[in-house]
Amino acid sequence: MLSAEQLEQLYVYHNKTLGSHYVIAIDNTLRGPALGGCRISDTYVDLDHALSDAIALAKAMTMKSTYAGLPFGGGKAVILMPKEAQPIRDKILKDFATHLNALGGRYITSLDFGSTQEDIQILSEHTNYLVGLNNQKQNEHDTAFYTAAGIFKGMKAALVHTEGEANFIEKRVVVKGVGKVGLHLIKQLLNAKARVFAFDINAEQLEAQSKTLGFSIVTPDEAISMQSDIFAPCSKAGTVTEYFARTVNTRIICGAENNQIASDTAERILMHRHVHYLPDFVVNAGGVLCAAKMMNILTDKTLNDKLEDVHVNCVKLLEKSQRTGLRTSLLAREQANNLLFEV
Repeated sequence: MLSAEQLEQLYVYHNKTLGSHYVIAIDNTLRGPALGGCRISDTYVDLDHALSDAIALAKAMTMKSTYAGLPFGGGKAVILMPKEAQPIRDKILKDFATHLNALGGRYITSLDFGSTQEDIQILSEHTNYLVGLNNQKQNEHDTAFYTAAGIFKGMKAALVHTEGEANFIEKRVVVKGVGKVGLHLIKQLLNAKARVFAFDINAEQLEAQSKTLGFSIVTPDEAISMQSDIFAPCSKAGTVTEYFARTVNTRIICGAENNQIASDTAERILMHRHVHYLPDFVVNAGGVLCAAKMMNILTDKTLNDKLEDVHVNCVKLLEKSQRTGLRTSLLAREQANNLLFEV
């Protein structure tokens, strides 16, 4: 398990009556309150697995907000649901809200894997320390939409770097994970005339989405072996293992998944094979940018300006990596750390 020693705070609570566990990891609040989503799941192997996930994700959120120039630190929450918890889900969320309140605003939560708008609505009735409630205007407060928009900007930058122009026509793009972000990304890619191939663990939902939107379904093995221009991990962490890095048949890796790289060795293999990797915390910042707008920290204009910065920063990052021979994640982390300690 990742060490919690360098975290500012790690909060763990077990409600024996409800059978639920809550983990809140606060990595850093130098620039402002720790911002990060709340994952809700009953599939963690054990509490240590949930702790490790929360710690890694909180650290990624610090990098993400700092690199984007936002006044937030990094945090993450996990609610470990007992099996068959749906009848008491509201009670568990209400109980979790009391623990958010106990932190007094040091951590602000939002949507993440397993959480829904309905969950955020319930939480909002018991705590003010959240962001992410949508409104009637399409996409205005949809963090997934803006996350996908940032990924698309990163892909454009990679195409500019490799081909001199951001032309998606007939480009073969593989998307792993067709959840909220993956679906928005697929729509943007199809609008740009790319050829999209996707896979997801939810086969029934994937089939329905494929028929509606017109993308192709592939198996996980096909997705790795088929020749593609871009591979977009949009699922849970750790897609880019050493095996994946050695075998994936693509030129660019750019996706929404947090902590995509399973090891430094995996990224070195990608570099050796001339596969361009754009660090997740650089390209998937659209969600926190949207959150900043919802908190009136950004306007529509400054949000769009910062989304455009994703493209500009990615072009510079790829150029610097090519010039220095250093990994893109190493360069991006160095830049984020410099910004973090300028405060």
